[in-house]
Amino acid sequence: MAPTYNEKIYELWADKLRFMYMLKGGAIFCVYNQAQAKICERVGAKAIISVGGGHIYDNDDEASEAFRMADPGITKDIMDSVALPVFGRVRVGHEMEAKITQHLYANGIHEYDIITTAANEGNHILKKPYKVPFICAASDLGEALWRISEGASMIHTKGGDIESSPNIANAIIEVNTINSQIKAAVSKFKNKDDLKAYAEEIDAPYTLLEQVARRGKLPVPLFGHGGIFEPTDAAYLMSQNCDGLIISANALSSMDVQRRALALVVATENPKNYEMLAKISENMDVPPID
Repeated sequence: MAPTYNEKIYELWADKLRFMYMLKGGAIFCVYNQAQAKICERVGAKAIISVGGGHIYDNDDEASEAFRMADPGITKDIMDSVALPVFGRVRVGHEMEAKITQHLYANGIHEYDIITTAANEGNHILKKPYKVPFICAASDLGEALWRISEGASMIHTKGGDIESSPNIANAIIEVNTINSQIKAAVSKFKNKDDLKAYAEEIDAPYTLLEQVARRGKLPVPLFGHGGIFEPTDAAYLMSQNCDGLIISANALSSMDVQRRALALVVATENPKNYEMLAKISENMDVPPID
């Protein structure tokens, strides 16, 4: 008997989830080009997100900056240059960009909230039918569970609207919010009425919230993102129950790109090795600020 549509979707979801959990415990780097991708591969990155060509200006006027999907040509070049999984970044709700990225045989898609359009704001892609996994952002548990209900296989913190700033304050707030809301859901698991009321309070789909309350964690990996330029910040976020980190491409604008990238990988993978963290943090150049 042939599998039903829902069975096929579930099998596809399980495959996507297995792939995403392989990235757990490591750092995923956003990169602009092949050179940055090769450096990240050399220092031990788990995966790459192609963002090259996605930041454009109208008539060289920075006040009229806009965003779009990562340039398909750059994404293809990166895929050809490294043996790591490569994700392509697309605008929220932009199904054509997502379909093109999947057609490139990218390993996954990063549906990024900051690069959205007025027409699609708040309308996310229905991700379940896609063959490749999606990474999506969330600032609280309700938002995370809605993205998962659409088919997201990994959630990361938004970390604020500007990822070029070396400030993890927003990322920390969002991780703590998600963790505290998970604890609250767990405490209400035995009382279904309380749990349903809590689902309404935080605007979360009840079925998924019930699953979180039973397991005590999200059903997908949670990665920290936003303002992670320093190895100490990477280690701190990992200590807050993050499954891994996504590093902004702007962190690679350092004077010594390879050293900073290596330090971020080491800190992500060894957040409790204080001697190592102290060593890799010595004489680190000042992070760039746009």
